[in-house]
Amino acid sequence: MVYSVAVKRALRLALLGLAALLLVSVAGGSLAALWLWSRLPQISGTLALPGLERPVEVIRDAWGVPHIYAESLTDLVFAQGFVTAQDRPWQMDLLRRAAAGRLAEVLGPEALAWDRLARTVGFERVARASLDRQEPETRRVLEAYARGVNAALALTPRALEFLLLSYRPEPWEPLHTLALGRVLAWELSQWHPRLVLAKILPRLDPRRREDLVPIYPADGPLIVAAPPGVPSALGLLGPGGGSNSWAVGPERSASGAPLLANDPHLPLGAPSRWYEVHLVGAGLDVYGFSIPGAPGVIIGANAELAWGFTNLMLDDLDLYRERLHPEREDLYEVAGRWEPLTRLAERIEVRGREPETLEVRIGRHGPLITPTLIQAGEPLALRWTGHDPGQEVAAILGMNRARAWPEFREALRRFATPAQSVVYADRSGTIAYQAMGRVPVRPRGGTLAPLEGWHGRDDWRGWVPFDHLPGVVNPPAGVLVTANNRVSADPGLYISHLWEPPDRAARIRELLEAKAKLTLDDLRAIQLDRRPPWVRRLVPLILEAWKDAEGSGKVAGGLDLLKAWDGALEPASPVAALFEAPVEELLAQTFRDELGEEEYREFGRAWDLAGVALDRLLARGTSPWFDDVTTPEREDLPELLRRSLRAALRTLEARLGPDPASWRWERLHTVALEHPLGRRRPLGLLFSLGPYGMGGDPRTVWKSHFYHDGRFRATVAPSFRMLVDLGGRGRSRVVLTTGQSGHPLSRHYR
Repeated sequence: MVYSVAVKRALRLALLGLAALLLVSVAGGSLAALWLWSRLPQISGTLALPGLERPVEVIRDAWGVPHIYAESLTDLVFAQGFVTAQDRPWQMDLLRRAAAGRLAEVLGPEALAWDRLARTVGFERVARASLDRQEPETRRVLEAYARGVNAALALTPRALEFLLLSYRPEPWEPLHTLALGRVLAWELSQWHPRLVLAKILPRLDPRRREDLVPIYPADGPLIVAAPPGVPSALGLLGPGGGSNSWAVGPERSASGAPLLANDPHLPLGAPSRWYEVHLVGAGLDVYGFSIPGAPGVIIGANAELAWGFTNLMLDDLDLYRERLHPEREDLYEVAGRWEPLTRLAERIEVRGREPETLEVRIGRHGPLITPTLIQAGEPLALRWTGHDPGQEVAAILGMNRARAWPEFREALRRFATPAQSVVYADRSGTIAYQAMGRVPVRPRGGTLAPLEGWHGRDDWRGWVPFDHLPGVVNPPAGVLVTANNRVSADPGLYISHLWEPPDRAARIRELLEAKAKLTLDDLRAIQLDRRPPWVRRLVPLILEAWKDAEGSGKVAGGLDLLKAWDGALEPASPVAALFEAPVEELLAQTFRDELGEEEYREFGRAWDLAGVALDRLLARGTSPWFDDVTTPEREDLPELLRRSLRAALRTLEARLGPDPASWRWERLHTVALEHPLGRRRPLGLLFSLGPYGMGGDPRTVWKSHFYHDGRFRATVAPSFRMLVDLGGRGRSRVVLTTGQSGHPLSRHYR
């Protein structure tokens, strides 16, 4: 979930008592079960609700998805707020508490780390500043949605989580919708790898430092070509979570109508972070996925068009080194003058102990994040695109209403953050791509190192105009592919250094080009593909390293398996395990000796910094990183590859047994859909789902990302999959990771 690892730890103390409470609750057997079932919301019959202008009809289908029919927009979003709060009341409350920095109120002291972060970054401060700037229609929509949520909270028995934690939800406000939007934008931002690099890079020598700064391969696939003529007056200098989305034009579609696929890759949990809904009325007929707590459909399709999102991977923040007055910490230097910092005293309520007061200091670049987010030798300020108010709700409503590409694209102008790559298709035969969101104009292009904040030369100069962001309509190839890969090679437009490796985009293109005419079944097979191109690069290196070296019988057997392997990381594959385990060993043996245990652990958890750096080193073949600095010898890549295979074979034998034929990748690579209250038994038996074995890895189209810690537990995977044939709605398909409901005893929970 978005409220960080700190919240997971916070549950340890609270759940000891909660587990005992649950055991007592269920001891009554069938009576307890009946009591729990009685607390499920009413989802059939007639309800008289104050606040509706006209009757509204809600039809729940076999999967519990609400189809809402209303005559006015405010009634439509009122009903959306109502049904969402019926199904996901505690999830919504937890999200808004995460946004406000109020988790410790209900989860206890160990949630303080997240609350301090939320108060420092200021998600709710931004939301307050944004609220008064919303357009009149947006305000009416936000207020109607909040009224619907509150009607459900008043009518529906408190969800089990509220009872276990002994509190009642507060009324929902429009402010909460805007604030949780900023939390979700933060989750998709580059804050974690940027902070890790800010900590690691300063203590490395220049050569090693350069190797850790991500550079997109020159031959990696792009989404669009360089756009013509970005004005130099903009000052654009220097080099230009993840998801998959692609569109197929009518000339490449077996049905004769465009096809669209999307599968956003996000941390998984129970319930899903997405809520499926169908909204009909007031000029809308839109089906797709919403965020619990926000009106409208974020990703989906209406009667004329469909769209999908992938993360643009925008470098959306900078860290600025600030000079504080040597005698007064409330003053900082701005262009040779001392100016006052804004100082806020944030009172954080903490369950089970006295409140804490956190001082937040804010300058012209943003809040000082030291030492709350990072320990550094000097004060660092955070400049983030999410600190500026936006019109995301208006943008979503405009996208939901649109009937053609010009109207849809115009709606994207209002969307500020998180920056996204949008793939589009419509019934007229148009397919298109557009980058959307605020892209900073940086005077010297992008750098991952902290900047000097006192002189102003590196301050952002505004935003890249929307019309200068990359976009393309009806490309000659008849397909568009985005997979968090580099968008454009335009040297005048800096978007990011932190692109995903090109493997997923390259593999999707390879599979799309394999057939002249494509069907939804073909697109489904592509979404499930588990053959990453990097296997073809790495396996030959492993085999070459052993060509003239002596190994044991186990090593020889392992090499024979790799030689005969088709490169598919299927769940039941023994060779998939034999491939992934040496890669993890190679990463550790390459970087851990220089970085140390703690910093290597952070490095291995930050985006895929380690994997991207290793890719570059493997392509070069030589690097000082390959030398083990703890030994007097000078190691090279072949030596590390041999060491890694030997160590991996020992690990696999210890974890999976002595017979390689019985090894299965899914026994190592698992995913658990954990509920925040389900991380400790016995609550996990009720709330959480899994663990389940799975295939793939961070580079497969079927992405299943894991930290580089040797455990192979999936942390990010497809949060839903959507396939749309614009020839007719009945031909489209969607699948969500969990059920619609957030109530564990509902038949729609799993």
